[in-house]
Amino acid sequence: MVDKFMLSGLYHKTIGRLLECARLYRLNLTGYAKLDVPAIPEGFEFMFPDLSNIEQLRLHYQAIPGKIDRIIKRLESNDYRCFAYKETRSGQIAYTRWLCYREFFSAELRKTLRFSDKEVLTLDSYTAPDYRHSGLHHAMNIAMLNWLKDNTGLQFVYMVIKCFIPHLTKIPLDLGYRPISTKVYPKKGSFTELIKLVTGKIKIKHEKD
Repeated sequence: MVDKFMLSGLYHKTIGRLLECARLYRLNLTGYAKLDVPAIPEGFEFMFPDLSNIEQLRLHYQAIPGKIDRIIKRLESNDYRCFAYKETRSGQIAYTRWLCYREFFSAELRKTLRFSDKEVLTLDSYTAPDYRHSGLHHAMNIAMLNWLKDNTGLQFVYMVIKCFIPHLTKIPLDLGYRPISTKVYPKKGSFTELIKLVTGKIKIKHEKD
């Protein structure tokens, strides 16, 4: 059996140099059975950041240029919700996960996704460097779905994932997300890259001849 990571590497070294591929996944929340949230280190609190936590969020995203400006716009609208884990001792936000209601332009799918009041899109997550490898991401995937199951009337939860990156799909597939559509499109500069590949092959053939 061929290893998934081997296939991923093969893709990115060959056709992946020319094409982007992303997939839309959907989880049926009405059929989702709540799971136990995996244990995380002591001293973290589940929370919903808002504009009153902006300085904590600014610190959380300090390593990502321009991110806090986008976060402020999200919080000023009624179209987003942020789930987070905060370290209770320091008050610092360690992990964030976003949901989008109504509509969102997906750069990976190159289209605007629109949702009914029974649907939501789960977006970017981020773990601050000091808190990585603490199991926060895995725990939040489940804690978020459990909260949505208990506190909303949502039917479907969506997620966009780039193809051929196995570690990105493992947790979602285990939780019940299933692919419903795939988008393949040429990468920026792919025509130039194709010309380089073709001319390189011709040169090698000519040298052998």
